[in-house]
Amino acid sequence: MKKVRERYPGKKLTIIMDNLQSHKTPAVLEWLQQENGEVEFVFTPKHASWLNQIELWFKELNQKCVNRASTKSLEEMENRVMDWIDTYNKYFAHPYDCKYDGILKKHERLAA
Repeated sequence: MKKVRERYPGKKLTIIMDNLQSHKTPAVLEWLQQENGEVEFVFTPKHASWLNQIELWFKELNQKCVNRASTKSLEEMENRVMDWIDTYNKYFAHPYDCKYDGILKKHERLAA
C-alpha cells in the first residue's frame, strides 16, 4: 500500500476489496488511521455475484495482456494495460444478451 500512496500523493484513494478478515487486522486499521482519510476501503458484500464478473475480466486481462509480457518499465506495462483496456472497451465490452425464450426455441428445434 505504501507504493500506491507514493504513486498517487495528495489524492484520496478508494480501494475495493472482498471481506477477508486479513483486510481488517489491527495493523491494517492502524495504517488506515495514519492515512487521515486519504485512503478508504470499501468492502464488497459477502455474497456478491457481480464479483464473479470482475474476476472474469481480470482473467481476460491477465491472459490476453499481462501474462508473459516483457516490458522494460512500469510505465511501459501501464501503457500496455491501458491500451488493452481501450481495445477491450471498444470491441468487446457489451452486455450479455441472455434470453430464456431463445433457449426454449433452440430446444423446440432439437425436439422437432
